[in-house]
Amino acid sequence: MRTEDARFGGSWERVGAASGAAYALLLIVGGSMMTAGTSESTNPAGEEALASWQHIAETGSAKLGLGLALLAFAAFAVFLSYLHGVLRRVEGPDSWLPTSALVAGVLALVIKWGSASFVGAAIVRSDELSPDLARTLNDLDSAAFWASWLPYAVFVGVSALVILRTRFVPSAFGWIGLVLAVAGVATSVSVDVGMSENGAAPYLLSVLWVLALSMVLAVRGPRPVAEPSAPRVAVAA
Repeated sequence: MRTEDARFGGSWERVGAASGAAYALLLIVGGSMMTAGTSESTNPAGEEALASWQHIAETGSAKLGLGLALLAFAAFAVFLSYLHGVLRRVEGPDSWLPTSALVAGVLALVIKWGSASFVGAAIVRSDELSPDLARTLNDLDSAAFWASWLPYAVFVGVSALVILRTRFVPSAFGWIGLVLAVAGVATSVSVDVGMSENGAAPYLLSVLWVLALSMVLAVRGPRPVAEPSAPRVAVAA
């Protein structure tokens, strides 16, 4: 039987914790490389969308950025599994909160990962796309991005609630996470019902929140959480 550090669970525990930082960094770097030189409009005209897809298809750094973004989603899947284990240990196996955080995170991941099919089709067929089809594929990718904000906000909010309940990391992570979650829900709903096409700031800040949480867990590990004391039972003489 292995005797490893109880708080960290050995080197594999650190790998799981660090996967969140890898996700955030790969996503930021990959997304920046992929979109450099493309249209910055959230609702581009057909010719603009077509030019953007052709730029990605013809630029090596943009295609590399797409690859990094896909790796980021794989790293996020690992981090979700790791964090779920941590939340279950500190919150208790009977709590529904850890599973809620996991399901919300997986849902956000599936939406974003699924949108890669639109991007891949646009890149592979960039020389055959009409402006209207290029714009449609761009809109599908944007819609998936917006739709992922809501489950991502739920993931952050539920994780933050567990932090405040157990203090397995500094409580500042809990308060900041709750604020970002509320803002994320509000912006997601406003975008999905057509009130606005802006509001990515809470999502992007939430990615940085995951980065910081991952680094703290990888370096320090989760704080020990005191188990509730067992109720005393009166014994009759």
